[in-house]
Amino acid sequence: MIITALNSYYERLRKKGEVLPLGFAKGKVSYAIVLSDEGEAIDVLDIRDTSGKKPLPKLLALPQPPKRTAGIKACLFWDKTSYTLGVTAKDDDKARKRLPKEHAAFKEKMLAVLAEATDVGLVALRKFLQNWSPENFGNLPNASEEMLDTNVVFKLDGDIENLHDRPAAKALCIPEAKNGTTPTGMCLVTGEEAPLARLHPSIKGVRGAQSSGANIVSFNNDAFISFDKEQGNNAPVAEKVADQYTKALNHLLRKENRRSLIIGDATTVFWALAADSAAAEKAEGLMSLFLNSSTDEQEAGKLRQTLETVADGRPLQAIDPKLDKKTEVHVLGLSPNASRLSVRFWQTGNLDFFVEKISRHYKDLHLEPLPWKTPPSIWRLLLETTPSRNNKHDSKDILPHLAGEMMRAIISGGNYPRSLLSTVVMRMRSDGDVSGLRVALCKAIVVRSNKKEDIPVSLDTSVTNQGYLLGRWFAELEGAQRGALGKDVNATIRDQYYGSASANPATTFPTLIRKYQNHISKVGKEKKGMAVNIEKKIGEIVDKLPAELPKTLSMEDQGRFAIGYYHQQQERFKKKDSSAD
Repeated sequence: MIITALNSYYERLRKKGEVLPLGFAKGKVSYAIVLSDEGEAIDVLDIRDTSGKKPLPKLLALPQPPKRTAGIKACLFWDKTSYTLGVTAKDDDKARKRLPKEHAAFKEKMLAVLAEATDVGLVALRKFLQNWSPENFGNLPNASEEMLDTNVVFKLDGDIENLHDRPAAKALCIPEAKNGTTPTGMCLVTGEEAPLARLHPSIKGVRGAQSSGANIVSFNNDAFISFDKEQGNNAPVAEKVADQYTKALNHLLRKENRRSLIIGDATTVFWALAADSAAAEKAEGLMSLFLNSSTDEQEAGKLRQTLETVADGRPLQAIDPKLDKKTEVHVLGLSPNASRLSVRFWQTGNLDFFVEKISRHYKDLHLEPLPWKTPPSIWRLLLETTPSRNNKHDSKDILPHLAGEMMRAIISGGNYPRSLLSTVVMRMRSDGDVSGLRVALCKAIVVRSNKKEDIPVSLDTSVTNQGYLLGRWFAELEGAQRGALGKDVNATIRDQYYGSASANPATTFPTLIRKYQNHISKVGKEKKGMAVNIEKKIGEIVDKLPAELPKTLSMEDQGRFAIGYYHQQQERFKKKDSSAD
């Protein structure tokens, strides 16, 4: 399913010219060596991008590089200088031993490919390699130390294009499978008889994976094989399909394409398929709006308007006439696992399905008044599971497994991970930061895990749940303290007692009540109306509680405690604002 969907996405990209054909891939190149017709190096061109603060390699379409880790394997028509010219800046024993082997591998491969070439550019390269000696590097025109260990290509003097772009060179870049050296078989994706990929191309851009790339399909150890089949033959995929699905996935993983997001250990990509490519692009744009965080005010306003449109039950065409609810959407979550990639989640459905699930996520979070100016991204919500230090959070503290599990819950409509509630509750207990986002998370988790219970978005005095009532009571006790001590209070009971009050009410509330007696007495002397109001509210709350307070609260009731506290606190602030008017 995953490879099939990616292969279909490749076809869409190919029609738009956004991906390269079989045998070619994008690569970073810094220099081009200019050759005469006789194979003499007459110039070295620095082709790096110099528009920024420092020169950066240029991204070019190149012959597909081989997969290499510790082994010595040369590229066709291009490579780093240790291969192409036999020179390097490295000066350790390992590099000195590898250097002549790497250069010999490039010369041997290229001379074999160019043996019968008649194209003037290819003949020039053949002559260059036959006569080149690494000792000549110092005589290369315009060569410098900066060139060492960068990727270089070759160019024929007078040509605009590089040597590997000449038609004669492109014909030589056909993979080995096309030349009949690879076994054929039935491809699991297309069902056609075709040359099979022994090794699949690398996938780059997944956080935490090897920088050289990793694979979804890989059979390197005996424990992974069956019936004496080697490597890729255990899951036969055509060479062409392996090339296409990996190129499609690498395209999605590029940051500039905004079709991926990275949170914790999970890298998520999404794409759409439709008969009309415009509808597919619109669907992907909508998914990007939902999933990618943006600080842009215009983008945030667009997301808010979109969510309101969906909440009102209006069709997707009200957002954009080109949106089609039947457009097929795919969401894939990946995480690193040594040299392989693990599939964390895979969700597919039409656009209407995903819009409904994501809008439900925001509905479950909803509180009044809203504790945010713009709808919070998944990344922003997960930050609330980390310790609060001076009201700041560090993304490095996000628990790795939470990202993937939370994304899966949002796009599938399933329950949020149970560990999410315990993590948020423990954070509030430890640092006393009962923020609106943390309370919203508690509300969403409880709503999903108790589908028959309707958690209010604002203060509801009819709720009889003990956790909710105790949270409301705690907020009023804190209000009395603030009324008594005013701005002089350095730490409220929330800072000192929130954790114990929400977990062990029976042992903590008696202490709070004794403190309250002193606070309400002082408030009564200075602000009699406020004291009467607080006592009235506390009386209404306590009347609904049992005579004996619970010794402990479950994790869900601790979440309700936070919700009750937040609702009561916001109600007090609202009335204060009203009286100020």
